[in-house]
Amino acid sequence: MFIAPSSLVLRNRDLLDIIFEFLQYEKRRELLWASLTSKAFLEPALNILWRRMIEIWPLFRLLPTFNKDTCVS
Repeated sequence: MFIAPSSLVLRNRDLLDIIFEFLQYEKRRELLWASLTSKAFLEPALNILWRRMIEIWPLFRLLPTFNKDTCVS
């Protein structure tokens, strides 16, 4: 049974982590796009994206009742 090398890379979480570590120095948009590309890329790309989060506002925006304008700084 032949298994394509690309399939082996997609199944190897350590390799995906290394690949996405290189992307963390680029724009965050590329990490988002990578996370939306395949199920194999989702978790490693999002882990880096959350790790590189500069502000906390994106986390608060996940809450349905949050409104940044009414929040006191």
